[in-house]
Amino acid sequence: EKLRVQQILGARRMYASPLTRAVQTAMLAFRNHPCLSARERGLTLLCSAREVKTLGGFDTVGDALGDDIHKRAMEKLYEQLHESEMLAQLDTIKMDPEEVHTKWWTSVMDTNETLARRVNELLCRVRYDAQLQTVSEMEAERGSRSGSPARTMPCMQTAIVVAHSIIIKEIIRRCTQPGSEFAETQLAAKLGRGKVTNGGENCRRGTKKLLLLFTNMVVTG
Repeated sequence: EKLRVQQILGARRMYASPLTRAVQTAMLAFRNHPCLSARERGLTLLCSAREVKTLGGFDTVGDALGDDIHKRAMEKLYEQLHESEMLAQLDTIKMDPEEVHTKWWTSVMDTNETLARRVNELLCRVRYDAQLQTVSEMEAERGSRSGSPARTMPCMQTAIVVAHSIIIKEIIRRCTQPGSEFAETQLAAKLGRGKVTNGGENCRRGTKKLLLLFTNMVVTG
């Protein structure tokens, strides 16, 4: 349990689906996380983390773009919460809406091909950012030591992605190697059969609704 907490608190980047409920989950659940502190990058919104569009699926359609996503999330929180100190804190959380300035949702059902592309885009983005951050930290360390040999900086080990039930299942299904240790667990079988329930016991190692993946991400919905 202590190791799991350390891994979560040690996450170097945080991402979320641009759907309001995911943005609010990230803000509320991780408002005191170092990633969301004023000196860090804040929350990066990824259209690839949005929920899967199924038949019907009206809750997968967005209605805000860019900076308005943060504004809408706060408007809904003000309607539900009455803790002014917490709301003030949430309102200061920085968000990077670069990917969601234009329409980021779809009006047609996702297919196997579009899901494969989305999962790949999400993983590639997290890994790319990890590499950039590692290089940046190595350069900063080298400069701060004024000619002294720079220490080897470890690659970013954990990122947090706040997503949704079906897309989480797709990530697990598509990234779990047959015959691997995780593939043989009860959790893998459960994720393959049913829905990832809110607040359910759906974690690789037992933490509620947090999936600590071998892809070096913590995914929550």
